[in-house]
Amino acid sequence: MLDTVQNFYLAILWVLLSITCLILLNRFWAPSRRRVHNDVIGWQISILGTIYAVMVGFMLYAVWSNFQSAEGNADNGTREATRDRLNPLVLRGAGMSNGLAAPRVHTGSVGPAWKHLLLRHAVPPSATLGGHTTPGTVAD
Repeated sequence: MLDTVQNFYLAILWVLLSITCLILLNRFWAPSRRRVHNDVIGWQISILGTIYAVMVGFMLYAVWSNFQSAEGNADNGTREATRDRLNPLVLRGAGMSNGLAAPRVHTGSVGPAWKHLLLRHAVPPSATLGGHTTPGTVAD
């Protein structure tokens, strides 16, 4: 990607290029001689411009739809990957492994808010926590 200064120079370059083309056109094909042809080709250029505008509009719609789909897929994949990567770390940090709670969760060395979070969200619903509680319930 270009930075701001490069974008600015690129815009200046395009303006200078268009002015140069206009000067060359006026030098080789005088405006007085071009006026005769305006009535002949004006409607054709307007039709071509309209067709181009419609094509660009459809292209932008398709690209924007694909972008939103890709963004949604990336968000879902990122959430799942993050959850799968962090769950073992959360369990290990709480002294849990393989769905069983270590004694420090049940002895009160972990605060009630963390205990609730760990027991409810980090442990698979099918696991029991050492026979003490099940996910979604907290034994205080």
